[in-house]
Order: sequence, then C-alpha cells, then structure tokens
Amino acid sequence: METQDIRDLGAIFTFHLEKQVLKIAKQVEEMVKSSDDKIVLNVYGFSRGGAAAFWLCQKLKHISPDRLTINVASFEPVPGNFIMGVYGDLLLGTNSTLSAAVADLTECKNIADMLILYTNQPLPDIACHAPILPVLPTTCKTEVDVTPGCHKGAVAFYKEGESIQAANNESAIVFHRIVEFMQKCGTSFNFDRLRLDRDLVYSSKSKQESTDPRLLRLYEGLAGKTAFSDAGQNRSMHLRNTIFTAKDSKRYLNRYHQKLCNVENASDKDCVLSIQNRNPQRMSAQYHRAIQFMQLAFVLAMVWTIYNKYFSEPTLENNNQLRPRF
Repeated sequence: METQDIRDLGAIFTFHLEKQVLKIAKQVEEMVKSSDDKIVLNVYGFSRGGAAAFWLCQKLKHISPDRLTINVASFEPVPGNFIMGVYGDLLLGTNSTLSAAVADLTECKNIADMLILYTNQPLPDIACHAPILPVLPTTCKTEVDVTPGCHKGAVAFYKEGESIQAANNESAIVFHRIVEFMQKCGTSFNFDRLRLDRDLVYSSKSKQESTDPRLLRLYEGLAGKTAFSDAGQNRSMHLRNTIFTAKDSKRYLNRYHQKLCNVENASDKDCVLSIQNRNPQRMSAQYHRAIQFMQLAFVLAMVWTIYNKYFSEPTLENNNQLRPRF
C-alpha cells in the first residue's frame, strides 16, 4: 500500500492515515475550487476509517459552509492509539496521536449532519480499539448511539448463492442505520444490482411512513439477547468516556429503538445500551490555561537542565568538590 508507515508496526497504529486523508482533502478542495455550485460531501467510515472521517473534517474546516457541506456516518471510530496517549499529547501540545488530533471538531462549521455508532463489547487494550467521541460543532445535527456487538462482528456479511446476507442480527440493524442516514443525506444506492436477503432491512425512497415490523422485531430480540449476554459490561473510551450495558433488562435496546417506537421523552435509563456522555464539551478556558502553564513549566525545566549540563561554567567550589580526597 502506498501509504504504509513503518511506525504503524504493521497494523497496530494509524500514522499512515494522514497521507490518505490529505490526499482526499486535496481532491475535495480542487472540486470546490472548480465548481460554482455548493459541494455536498457524504462520508462513511468504519473503525479507523471512522476516526479518519473526523480527521478529514479537520483538514477541510477552512472551507466555508456556503461552499461545502459535510455529512458523516462514523461506525466504531477508533483512533488506533492507547487511551493514555491523548493526555500526554494534550499536555505537551504535540498532537502526535490521532485521538488528540480529532478530539475537538468545534471549528468544523461545515459539518451539517453526523451519525456516530459504537458497539458495546470491549476489545483488549493492546488492540488499540478504544473508540472516541469528539466535541462536535453546536451547529451540527448529531445522533450518537450504541449498538450491540463487537467491532467487526457487527458488520459481518456473506454471500450465499446470489443472495447477500447478514451474518447476524447485529449486522442487519447497523446496515439499516447506515443506509438510512446516507440516503437521507442524498447518497443514492442501486440495490437492484444486489440480491439482499429479506432480513437486511433498508430504507428506500418508496418506504412508507410506518416502521417495518421486521425491523422492530430485530430490535426487540436484540434487546433481550444483549441484556442477558452482556449484562453489566462496560467499554472504556478515549477522553474519559464509557459505554454501558445495563445490569438488568430494559424495554428498549438503544435510543434508535425508542425512536422506532415513537417514544416522546427518550431516556438512557430505559435502554440496554447507553453512553456516559453523548454530548462532550470543549475544554474550559481554565483547564486550557492550566495545560499551557504545564507546557511552559516543562519547556523551562528542559532549558534549565540543558543549560546547566552543557553551558554552565563550573565554579571553583564545584571543582574542589570533584577533586579526590586521600
């Protein structure tokens, strides 16, 4: 692959993503410059691609919303670095980790709509698969939710004969949500080219107002299954956030299940799956000043250490102390 980076140690980290993101950003910039019309960019990213979608927004934030609209569906966005790395990154101001680079998207004013989905089952820390939820612009319409499953297992499909089938119900509902969001944002799919299994429920322009009963049955079944198999399980995220699986059974699987049931006052307390903070806030000015102070103290300490080691002239007293005594 042309964007390989030796620092990734094969496929553990994500340094190679920057080259890919910059390449796409350049193409979008050229499209905006060459067109008199407003450009709409719909992006879908899975896993590290989900975090790369956030990074692409950072690279395009200088383009006015009057010229570019970005809609993002990000499923399982994992930055590909350890959770603790972001704190040292923010403290030193280096932004060397992807999690630090995408932690704050508030300046990306051209993001219009954002769907972010997470699975509830954790992976080992060594896999660097802890997800991240950035701070998003207040002008952006956002939908943040948790869906059952474990990373790749929640987007697993196979072909049987001429039919495309979901490997499990977890994958079927994720397929539906991503397709529904992308269609809402203007992306057109030609499903006539695929023979989708009937359990792959998807939105279409001709879809009726009422909710497909098959879809409701999928959510009801998964609510019971997930509450039984994953009860009380937590998944750690970047930036001190957490994904929760309720300890006891609940009526609804997640926020979207409540939406399907036309629940007026949706609440996480009625859901099997929830997230601790689905609306993170920007770093406060006081906290930001504290970090700047720590950065300044660190730099001054390093300068003082280097000066004393390499540039300071030894005194007579120091020389006497260094002489051997007999």
